[in-house]
Amino acid sequence: MLKGCVPAVSAIHSYLQGWRFDTLLRTEYVDAALSYIPLFWDDESLHELNGTDLLNVHVLDVHAAIETEYHKLVYLVSSIEKSVPIIEFKKWAMVVMSRGETVELPDLKSDNKSRTSAQLAIMPLIDLVDHHLPMPEMPLFADSDLAKFQELGSHTNITYDHDSAAVVLKAREQIPAMTAVTVGYGVRSNADYLLYHGFVMPPKWSDLTLCTQYTMVEMPLPEDFPAWKSRFLAHAYRFALPACPSRRSTPHVAVGAARFLVATEADVVDFEVKLQKDPSLLGLEPGSVEKEEKFLHHAAQEAVSVVCDTKAQPPVCRVPLSVESERAAWAIIKQHTLARAAQHKSAIAEDDELLRHDDAKNGFTINKRHAIIVRREEKQVLRSWCNIAVRMDTFLNTPLPKHYAHAPGNTYNNQ
Repeated sequence: MLKGCVPAVSAIHSYLQGWRFDTLLRTEYVDAALSYIPLFWDDESLHELNGTDLLNVHVLDVHAAIETEYHKLVYLVSSIEKSVPIIEFKKWAMVVMSRGETVELPDLKSDNKSRTSAQLAIMPLIDLVDHHLPMPEMPLFADSDLAKFQELGSHTNITYDHDSAAVVLKAREQIPAMTAVTVGYGVRSNADYLLYHGFVMPPKWSDLTLCTQYTMVEMPLPEDFPAWKSRFLAHAYRFALPACPSRRSTPHVAVGAARFLVATEADVVDFEVKLQKDPSLLGLEPGSVEKEEKFLHHAAQEAVSVVCDTKAQPPVCRVPLSVESERAAWAIIKQHTLARAAQHKSAIAEDDELLRHDDAKNGFTINKRHAIIVRREEKQVLRSWCNIAVRMDTFLNTPLPKHYAHAPGNTYNNQ
């Protein structure tokens, strides 16, 4: 059992007088450890990530978040800028983010001494414990698979103990002598492991955990976005789309947003008329949608607020407005998914060949190998979602058999 002490606030204050945390770690050690994290990669290593969300989105977001915090501190205490350069601030921010642990610790802002809150903190000894989860024996699909695997896979847990006022790392089973103590950081994408911790799991991990991951696709605003809709949507959105949609990981927000983007005046006005006859289309009570006389160009602006959720960001239409509208929605999803896939600079097969070559020759730097594994995984997730978008678009545009289209009760007539 390892304990990381949590002293009282007054003790911390007196102890820190004339003391700096970085005196515990040599600068050379910190720089070496951080050199595996993409925020501190050189241009040659970053080049291997061209076209990836890790580089184009997540690395930039972390840079921006840390810089924002730095400038807040400088605004409050201007002398910080002279004594702590921003690069040093980024280094120690990433030391905390990469080696810290989120645990329930005493809430120092609360008068209730027994109250705790989730806090990110570095704890002596525990910060040296590395990640380990066994390779899944079978692909993880459902949330229940994921939860069970994480629960059984981690051999330790970390909690705060009130009685001893310490953070405690407990082994859940007997650990043989001379065996490294590890914790499970959770089932995450390799991009996440690399961005925050500087390591990746083997390519097989990507294959077995694919269905737990998401890909990022942006849907920009159309150039001719009509005024009756534009007041509800000021900018484009980027959506996290599941590699394997299920009941608990659905692309409903992106699909609803696409419906809003492609909806025409006729779509929303006609659907409002249908709602007046059958409010259950949106799960509403009978008589809850009142009919009003309006001019068409005013009607669309008002009707869209009835048939779609314009208070959400982005605005979404939660149900299909018409057959043609649903086809248009999936067409735009497919269009931007394919455009996103085209940004990758190489194919999955090429990455596989590079990894096989490195397995045989061991000639790549660690960062280059990590970059190849991450970009390969990202392409796999995007390809999985791309297959779904293409299949949905194809399905919606497949003509119905004549005997079905003209059967009694089928009113779409091959639509």
